[in-house]
Amino acid sequence: MNIINTAESLLKQLPSISDQELQQNYLNYFKWTETLVEMLRLVDNQDQAQRVVRLGLEVDWQLGARLAGAVKPEFQEQTIGLVAGLKVPTLVKLQLFGITRSDKAIPELSKFLNHNNFAVRWSVAGALEKIGTEATIDLLSKCLDDDDSNVRRRAALALSKIGTEATIAPLSKCLDDDDSLIRTMAADALVEMRSPATIDVLIKLLKSQDYRRSYKVTYALAEIGDQSATTALIKLLEDQDDKVRRDAANALGKIDSETAVDGLLNCLDDQDVMVRRSAVTALSKIQSPGAIDGLLKFLEDEEYDVYSTAADAVMKIFSLSVNDDLIRLLNYKDSYVRINAAKALVNFQSPESLVVIDPLIKLFKYEKHDVRRLAKAALVKIGSLDAINELIKLLDDEDSDLRIWVTEALGEIGSEAASDRLITCLEDDNYLVRRNAAEALGDIGSEAAIDGLIKCLEDDHSDVRWMAAEALGKLNSPAAIEGLITCLEDEENLVRSQAAEALGNIGATSAIDRLIKVLKNDKYNVREEAAKALVKIGPLSATNKLIKLLDNEDFDVRIIAAEVLGQIGSESAIDGLIKCLEYSNNFVPKKAAEALGKIGTEATISKLINRLNNEDFVQTNDGMSCDETINALNAIQERYQFYNPTYSPKP
Repeated sequence: MNIINTAESLLKQLPSISDQELQQNYLNYFKWTETLVEMLRLVDNQDQAQRVVRLGLEVDWQLGARLAGAVKPEFQEQTIGLVAGLKVPTLVKLQLFGITRSDKAIPELSKFLNHNNFAVRWSVAGALEKIGTEATIDLLSKCLDDDDSNVRRRAALALSKIGTEATIAPLSKCLDDDDSLIRTMAADALVEMRSPATIDVLIKLLKSQDYRRSYKVTYALAEIGDQSATTALIKLLEDQDDKVRRDAANALGKIDSETAVDGLLNCLDDQDVMVRRSAVTALSKIQSPGAIDGLLKFLEDEEYDVYSTAADAVMKIFSLSVNDDLIRLLNYKDSYVRINAAKALVNFQSPESLVVIDPLIKLFKYEKHDVRRLAKAALVKIGSLDAINELIKLLDDEDSDLRIWVTEALGEIGSEAASDRLITCLEDDNYLVRRNAAEALGDIGSEAAIDGLIKCLEDDHSDVRWMAAEALGKLNSPAAIEGLITCLEDEENLVRSQAAEALGNIGATSAIDRLIKVLKNDKYNVREEAAKALVKIGPLSATNKLIKLLDNEDFDVRIIAAEVLGQIGSESAIDGLIKCLEYSNNFVPKKAAEALGKIGTEATISKLINRLNNEDFVQTNDGMSCDETINALNAIQERYQFYNPTYSPKP
């Protein structure tokens, strides 16, 4: 039976169901909530509708608020009145108005628009955001005049979520706000509308030095794609600002309009190399005969970035395949031709690939990094035993830079066939070779490398120690525990954090005390990895020590302790976590709430409800404690699938 049929059946029974039965057997259970919402949409009797909402508010304020907004529109003024009449703290009541998602709550919210507490005004904007209808636009527009930037930010966010043409005017007003985040938020929203009505605003944004996401504007204009957008962009190709011309060219490429070809060809003589390159990219996407002729002209450009991009585009257009001519280009006298030939080879994987291994190996030895990088990518893609063997031979080359590239390539191929030779590279004179070899052996999963990697934990160079710790964590070897514990005292924090992660992967219970010490004294990224390790190791012996850290004077320590306790899942931490909801640092209540959501019990529900009924607590931390407590309460209720233990839930 679907929800609608069940709702219709429940509606017929409603007059005969007592208040107590309705609360205990229906309202208190999550499984009935959607059915009750659907039923209220069908209730024609105002008294019955108000009765269900009133009883729902007694079970759970948030449940009742949702039901208040579910009744027929003609009854909502009365049911919203029931919410308004609740004797609860103001910030809680404002949250409930938002949960109703009813336009009838807007007049109630307007009463608090000029409240002297910014947290109240911020909550008004948040409630309007949840309602999210066009009826909220006028009140949200007034919020944009608030003295507090946080209120204006939330109003701008709410308007951006509505995202209809009716929000264009207030969002355009935000573009002149003193707060850069508000300007960016409004600009992003106007860009995302993809509406012809925003073209003038988008052109203004494209020319703005303030807006840093001009690429988004080009995408928007491209998706709008009508003639007015194309015409405006072609005109911008003559703008004085190099960046504007560049972005206009990019947008025209996305529109793929032949009418733009002439304008793009005029960019041949542009003084800015990036404008010319953008024009090349645009022409390559248009791919009309006129565009191809233009690309050929760009091959004569004096700048490498321009002519190499043009060459690459021409190759793609003519769909080159692996053949003798392409292989010959690997030895061409001009480097950009060699580079583009290598680029083309990267895109092919066929039986013919074997014939290109030798020329690619030769190219790999070329001294320029950009050429070597492309040759490496092609060899990795081929990945055959022949390619591996040829690469292994290069490990004997006296050029250490070449050996660095080879160990990197062998790691990316990831074949066990290279393990023995890579193990010897752990003792190479060059630390980057040793580092790459350690990384490759970890990726390959070579257990034969464990002893060599443990030795690398004492390497003179921190990059080698760091990568050896990572590799040992991947190999999951208990033999490495002692060395990794020692690395927790390494002078480099990256080595310490990687050692902590590796100990967690291995499940090293002997490292618990040392990891707890790291939580109290180390850099944040090291603490974070130590916390993750403790979660993976997870014995209860760590719990009491972590609970004590909830009172640590360092808020970073409290944050991490709360997070770890939530993941370990010990109920003994609940009271300490509830206390953390009152801390002034925003992230401590947030992490405590997340932990409570994971481990809170039935009794925790009642404790949190009592907190929410305390005006002093709700005002703590500018209302942040209230928000996070509600989040924790919701998560616990979701796990138990009921709202309030007072109403005798049955399994």
